[in-house]
Amino acid sequence: MRTPTPWRVSTANQKNMICFACLKSEYREVTLTRTEAGTEFNVEAMKCPACGDVIFTHDQSLKLDKKRKLILLKESLKKYYS
Repeated sequence: MRTPTPWRVSTANQKNMICFACLKSEYREVTLTRTEAGTEFNVEAMKCPACGDVIFTHDQSLKLDKKRKLILLKESLKKYYS
């Protein structure tokens, strides 16, 4: 017996992923905002409207990693390598 895939094709030819936590709804793309030390950070993520579970796609996690590394390079690396 074949295991069903969590991907479902929508009418707009986009792949939508069913929530693994509740299996009731599909993840929707949202922008999460967080403020630290007066600086606002916006992050793209996927959130389930039914249960609130948040995940990141591979592309979203790569963008997040690039943003995080740029923040670390300015301040943190100077402390450790000077």
